[in-house]
Amino acid sequence: MKSVVLHYEARLTVRGEEPAFNEDGVDLTQIRRALALTPLERLIEAEQAAVEVEVLRRLARVKRGPGGEH
Repeated sequence: MKSVVLHYEARLTVRGEEPAFNEDGVDLTQIRRALALTPLERLIEAEQAAVEVEVLRRLARVKRGPGGEH
């Protein structure tokens, strides 16, 4: 039987001296956060994002269904 991780939250320590954005407007905190994760943590994050996208797609289908808004 496949074991599914339902919720996982990675911890990140942010240093006060580092800039949050680079000169192009890229959010460096997100890049640092991703680089701080292990490969397993990255996989868990990707799986959670995929589940959340599927939930949103299902909700959108329900809303567009018979009698729903367009």
